[in-house]
Formats: sequence, C-alpha cells, structure tokens
Amino acid sequence: MRFDFPADAEGVLQGAEVAQWDQAELRLFVSSNRALRGEARLSAGNQDFALEPLDRRDGIYAPIGDPRGLGQFEMRVGINGARSVSAAAVGRASTISIESDWPHPSFYGSFLPNESEITDTGFSARWAIPHLARALPQISREDPDESARDDASMGARFFQPNDFYQKAYRSARYGILFIALTFLTVLLMDRTNAKPAHPVQYLLIGLAQAIFVLLMVADSEQIGFGAAYALSAGATILLLVMFAATGLKMGRRAWVLALLLVVLYGVLYLILESTDYALLAGASLAFVALAGTMYWTRNEDWYGAPRDGLPLWQGWGRPNAQPQAPSPTPETPTNPQQQSDKEA
Repeated sequence: MRFDFPADAEGVLQGAEVAQWDQAELRLFVSSNRALRGEARLSAGNQDFALEPLDRRDGIYAPIGDPRGLGQFEMRVGINGARSVSAAAVGRASTISIESDWPHPSFYGSFLPNESEITDTGFSARWAIPHLARALPQISREDPDESARDDASMGARFFQPNDFYQKAYRSARYGILFIALTFLTVLLMDRTNAKPAHPVQYLLIGLAQAIFVLLMVADSEQIGFGAAYALSAGATILLLVMFAATGLKMGRRAWVLALLLVVLYGVLYLILESTDYALLAGASLAFVALAGTMYWTRNEDWYGAPRDGLPLWQGWGRPNAQPQAPSPTPETPTNPQQQSDKEA
C-alpha cells in the first residue's frame, strides 16, 4: 500500500498548541494480528522503519519521526484472511485492489467495487473511493472509533457455495419432508394390509432415515459426497424395503416402495447439488406428493364406520365385514295355555 502524508496536518492545532513531529507514529489497525503473515515492511524515500505490534489493540505501528519531506510511504504486509479480507477508505482518495485465486467471492461493505472480474481460477476487484463518500475526517484530533472505520470499509468474503457440510445441513432441513413422504407412502400402501402397521414400526422407519444423514456426513469425509450419498441412500433403501417385506408383511408391494424411495432419494440428491433451484425443486416435490395423495385417496370413505370391530385409525381402508344373518331362535311361548296345548 502507498500513501502520502497530508500537507495541511497543522490545520487542527488550536491556540498555542505545537505539533511534536519528532514523536509521530504510523499505525495500521487490523481485525486480528493473527492474520498477519510474513515480514511487514515500511519505507519512505530511502528510509526503512521497523514495525511493532500495538500494546492494547490489534494492529502494528512504527515511530517515523518528522514525516514532512519524506515523500510517499510504502508498506508491504502479508495478510491471511480465513473468511474475508477488507480495508477502510481513510485517505483523501482511496484506491484499493484485491486479487485472489478464490473463485467464489462475495463482496460486502459500504461500497461495491468499481471494477471486478470473476473466473474459475480466481477474482480481482478494484475500488476508488473519494473522501466525500465517507464520514471519516481527513485530519482529526482524536482517533476515529471502530464504528466509523467500519462505515467506510469494503472487501470480499471467501464464499463456499456448496460443500458437503452445507449439503448435509440442507439434507437435514429437507429430512422432515422426506420422512413425511416416506410415512405417507407406507400409510397408503398399508391400506389393504390385513394387519395395520404399529406406531413403533413407523418410529423405526423414521429413525432409519434420520441415521441416513449421519451416515452421509461420516462417509463424505472419507470418500467424497457423491459416493457417500449413494452408499448411505442404498443402505437405507435396502433396510426399509426389507423391513417392509418382513416386518410390515407387504410382500411384492415392497418393490413398489423401493421404487418410490429411489425416486425420493434421487430428487433429494438433485436438490442438494443445485444451488439456484433447490427451493423450487423442494416446493415442486411437496406439491406433486400432495397431488398424488389426493388422487390416490379420491374414492376413500373418510367418514366410514369402524371396520372389523377395530377403531377407525386401525381399520382404515379395509373392506367392511359382511353382516351375518342372525341365527333363528326357538319361539318361547309366553301363554301357559299355549304351553299346555303344545304338550298335549
């Protein structure tokens, strides 16, 4: 960075005040000294100045003595920004340029770059801020507070668009939807079973899908997201299909459940891979599931009486038992005269 010493610095002196030029210091404030890398250098003309850390705040400084007549200052500082890098426009005319090999920047701050270029191999950005566009004075008797410097700052965040941790987080958010869709699928296919599914069995189905997310995250750290998703989804689908065939006694209908689960997990994978259309895909899936359920149950008698002597929630969807004709009972005479005539 390069900067000049203001020529009218004595304009803020009042009365008999005298500037102590021999005690002048140059200070550079940073968000954290841990971000500094390499050796920092400060020079002006033919002189080099040693930089030291500040005592009670993050930053570095150098005693420079009388700065008048030294000309332009130049400082070289290595900065390692883990999440972002920014600078404050404190000069009368501030020109800031940032170049990086990170391909996904997110510009933020009080000013957007005047020029920017983003490619697959990195980005570059340039800001040109005049002193009239910020609320910081060019010369001040007091050190501007941090909030004032923040109001004049700009920079870029190193944005990670879609790593596997974000995909795992999004899959957990969509997990409720997919658990509900699986429950709905099992419920609709269980309508004609002779024995209804128990709530504990639905709980086991939900737990199997919840563990799917944990398996996916654990495997992603070792073999990558795509392979981990395929492995975890395949294991979960196989477990649910075997449970439906043996535990829920679905028989061949378990293959229909397998097909539906493959479609569900395939759609979930597309949602996780998409960064622009994830919400649209999720909303469309929910709408299609609702429409399919309404069509499938269009002839269902929701107000039907309890069936087979079971409560309505257990006997839902099962055919009513055919009423049996009451067996004839022998007629019992009520008149004693009729009884004696019958015996005679």
